[in-house]
Amino acid sequence: MIQRIYAVLQAMSDTDILEMISARKFDEIKKTDPNPLFKVYNVGHEGISTAKILNNPALKQHWFRRSIQALISKLHEGIKFFMGHEENTNSHIGRQPIGELVGKGQKEENGILQAFAVAYIYPQYRDIDLDIASIETNLVMQKISETDAEICDIEDITGIALGNSAVDKPGFPGATLQGALQAFAGASGGSGGDNTMKTIEEVKAAIKEGKFILSQIFGIEEIKNDAAVIKHVKEEVQGEYKHRERTDKEFDRSRAEWNKEKVEYENKLKEASTATIKFKTGDVLDTLAKERKLDEKQLNFIKNRIGDFDTEATDESAIKKDLDAHISKELPEFDRTYKEMTGKDYKAAAEGEETGKVTPGTPGSDEETLSGKEDLLDPEKNDFIAE
Repeated sequence: MIQRIYAVLQAMSDTDILEMISARKFDEIKKTDPNPLFKVYNVGHEGISTAKILNNPALKQHWFRRSIQALISKLHEGIKFFMGHEENTNSHIGRQPIGELVGKGQKEENGILQAFAVAYIYPQYRDIDLDIASIETNLVMQKISETDAEICDIEDITGIALGNSAVDKPGFPGATLQGALQAFAGASGGSGGDNTMKTIEEVKAAIKEGKFILSQIFGIEEIKNDAAVIKHVKEEVQGEYKHRERTDKEFDRSRAEWNKEKVEYENKLKEASTATIKFKTGDVLDTLAKERKLDEKQLNFIKNRIGDFDTEATDESAIKKDLDAHISKELPEFDRTYKEMTGKDYKAAAEGEETGKVTPGTPGSDEETLSGKEDLLDPEKNDFIAE
């Protein structure tokens, strides 16, 4: 079915209008028209339309979201704008275009999707008061009742007729032309004020001349959502990540080498410290042997087992204290070992030697020498023999 949809004038900011026109199209128009006039019409929205159906003028149309989306998809550059409709037809024969479609857009407000068409008005028609737009289109509809139909699809948009709201009635209640923008101040038919539109290159030059920074022109959200900014930040983050990854790997390798060198150094230091302690231990043991009046057998026993001595001390005073405690533990072990070998108490035997009385069977007596000679000569059975 052939349909006409009307809209009336409302308000839209110059920035919003400019955003719906491509820079390419705008620059193309300015080559032939230095002061172009653009008007943005709301050509449809979700809801009920009473637009005129040529073969059924009283039929009400129900527009759902998919219907408006189909309408938006059929709005394309080059669709012609005309002064009013031809009676009972959408034909272009004999009709003079007064403008053309150069952009489109959409907006959702209070849950209702709206469709916009941007018209470039040719210079010779810009003084005419045109605040009504009527879409001429072929619709695919499904009748719900004798008076109502659902819009299923939009076959095409054959043209857009412009008129005045004082004469024409909009097909969509509340659907309106959103705004008008005149490039360069003072041009007739414009929106008034200093609404100068410039090419991208002119805008860039003005920004540089004014020494403006990006945040003075756009908000942070607009900057963050810019595709070029997103791409740049992503590349920077990836580059930083790769740099840190390389740096971390190099650091890990260096740290492994440092740790290896540290372990080697600590081992050498420990070896040197151990050697020093052993050297000091021998001197300290001789000193303690004199102080504690150890005899030769006791001293040899302790020296043969000096490997059991463990200390963390490094200075001689502390070593002496630890070694003295070690000797105190070793002497009872010496007495036990001596008694197991000879069957005699070492203290009693030592006292006998001091008085010149040699107890048979004690170390050094003929009986002890003859009876245990083989065992006493075996290093594994005699702790007094150094291995």
